[in-house]
Parts: sequence; structure tokens; C-alpha cells
Amino acid sequence: MSKTNQISLTIFAITASYALFRYSFTSDLSFWQSPLYLLNKIMAYSALIHLGLIVFSDKFFTDFFDTDEKNFKNSFISIGIFTLSIHLIISLILLYFNQLTHLITPDNKLNDYAKLSLLFGSLNLGIFILVLSKKIKSINLVQNIFFWIFLSLHLLYGGISSWLDFKDWPWYMPPISLLAFIDAITIVIVIIFKIYFRKSEK
Repeated sequence: MSKTNQISLTIFAITASYALFRYSFTSDLSFWQSPLYLLNKIMAYSALIHLGLIVFSDKFFTDFFDTDEKNFKNSFISIGIFTLSIHLIISLILLYFNQLTHLITPDNKLNDYAKLSLLFGSLNLGIFILVLSKKIKSINLVQNIFFWIFLSLHLLYGGISSWLDFKDWPWYMPPISLLAFIDAITIVIVIIFKIYFRKSEK
């Protein structure tokens, strides 16, 4: 098995383990909803990590993991597209059946957080499609930073209502949406530094 596949499997294993421990003890999940809800969390966070690691895939990173940079980017963006697509489909299913209760009003309508989350999620998807229209090696950092900014806002409005009740977190484990938000903001900062240093080198 290649190093790239080993890294990818490790990401899925860690993400799935965390999701199972974190959400299996959430009592308000219905029996049929639980597998879909867990799979959605796993796919969404795995997509973020796979796409995020592309930002870090410079020569030092790929040398450290003993993998080819081009192969690493191609593999991880393919996995990122696949897991992101599954996340999108499952999210629409859960929304259609009003199962994302923190985003639904008592009269079964989307609340303001849900509307903003969907808005920035749609903008995020648009930027992602624009990035994919180019070759992997020519991904533009400016396009990339907008992708991560919109993703951060999508996560913020989609999850903030559950972030503040930390006393209710099972085993005091943060929600995956909060971890994903922190990761996305970190990636935004890294991209800003990359843009700054590229300009200073000219």
C-alpha cells in the first residue's frame, strides 16, 4: 500500500473513531438518523482534512511522508471530491426530512443560521468548482483562500448553536463542526502567510 493511501486510511480511521465516540452518546438522534448523521460527519471532516492537506503539500511535507507530490495532490483531491459529494447528498436528505434539528424552527422551517450556512456553503461549492476547472498544480492561492473563508463561515453558522453548550458535550468532546472550523481558520492563516511570502520573494 502506498504512503498516500496509508495517510488517507489513517484520516478516515481517526475521523470515524472520533465521530462514533462523540455522537453515539447523543440521545436525541433517532435510530434511522444515527447512521446517516454519523456518516455525514465522517465524510465532511474527512473531505476537509484531505483538501486541507493539499495546502501543506510542499516538498518538505511530501519528503517527510515519502510520497510523490503530484500523486499526493491528485489522490487527495479525488478523495476530497468524493467525500464532499457524499456529505452534500446526505445533508440534503437530512434537511429534507427535518433531521438537522439545530437548523430547523419549531414550524419546520430553516432558521437564520441554516440559511446563512447554506448561503456560504453554496458559495464555497462554487469556488471549489472554479478551482477544479484548473490543473491541480496551478491551483490559485487566492481562489483557495476564498474557498476556505466561505467554508469557515459555512461551518460557523451551521454549528455555532451547538458549540456554546460545552457542558452538554458528551465526554466534553468538541463537536466535529467546531474542530473543522478551527482547522479551516488555521488553513486560511497558512494561505495568507504563503501569499505574503510569495509576494516578498518577488
